[in-house]
Amino acid sequence: MSFLKFRKNSLKRIKSLIFRVDFYLIKQIILNKKVPQGRFRPSGNFEQQVVFSDLNND
Repeated sequence: MSFLKFRKNSLKRIKSLIFRVDFYLIKQIILNKKVPQGRFRPSGNFEQQVVFSDLNND
């Protein structure tokens, strides 16, 4: 029981951390539009989506 509870809490923590990083990146892009968009589109977004879907399935 306690292990499952810990696992759920750690998943929540990871989720919020990913969200925070995501939000920070979006803020940076909005703040300075000089950031090349090609850097984030192919790799970053795809990886984050994969991580999110893995966490949501649990």
